[in-house]
Amino acid sequence: MLDEFAFLKDQDYINEIVIQNTYAFTDAIANDIKPLKHGLHTPNIPEVDEKLTKLVYAEAHKIYGDVLPAKIEERLVRELRSITGNKYSVIY
Repeated sequence: MLDEFAFLKDQDYINEIVIQNTYAFTDAIANDIKPLKHGLHTPNIPEVDEKLTKLVYAEAHKIYGDVLPAKIEERLVRELRSITGNKYSVIY
């Protein structure tokens, strides 16, 4: 940017415009502008936790039958609790 203001011919004035004024402008607005919200902002799909749970159990029953083995049931409960508890259901 310094080269773009070379037509002004005064190097001190160019530095003031390009460097000092840029810093002054940034300092003036730095606390007011936040480009991103803080935290997790996932899409919102109504009843996504219930839909995911039904889908997972339907697939498990298709693979293992009407009565799920205890180990499979325990693992499903643990995994689904982790996914839904951390609000990641919408990703799946």
